[in-house]
Amino acid sequence: MERHEFEVRLDRLERRARRGHLLAVSMFVLGASLALVGTSMATPDADVVKELRTYKLTVLDSEGRTRVQIAEDASDIGRNSRATGMTIYDAKGDERGGIGTMADGSAVMALDAPVGVGYKVRDRAGMRVAADGTALITALSNEGSFAASLIAQGNQGRLELSRKEATKGEISTRVLTFDTDATKVEKAP
Repeated sequence: MERHEFEVRLDRLERRARRGHLLAVSMFVLGASLALVGTSMATPDADVVKELRTYKLTVLDSEGRTRVQIAEDASDIGRNSRATGMTIYDAKGDERGGIGTMADGSAVMALDAPVGVGYKVRDRAGMRVAADGTALITALSNEGSFAASLIAQGNQGRLELSRKEATKGEISTRVLTFDTDATKVEKAP
């Protein structure tokens, strides 16, 4: 083999070796990059923020309507006690319930009737634990009176079942405790 032919072949061989080395380095970098991206995507908390601090969080539906809001009531709210918690809204934007703590020290959960259904006060079902630990579960009628209440206070409980008698303008309530079964009659509001 002539020297010139030998040099040409050696030059080709060196270029192939450089291209192979460059290809090997490129493949290594690509593989390492994919591994890092895959690791960050496979980590369940890759997009988790350790803490989110805000005064109000509003969740919207696909139409842009408020469906859930976590916040404190405005200071001029027309409730018995100012609440901090979660309020749930229906597709029309009307409040339908919520869960929270109250400024009076109680914790509550309530479900409301749709706007226009029954009595003007829309509360229909609720649970409350007062600041003194008294627990209350209630169901209200569409006429605005308590229909059923379960109360746990002190070391005993009672069940109250009510019926509004519109013709007499009265509300009759049967009160059951461990030891008694009584009925009380009151003038309807």
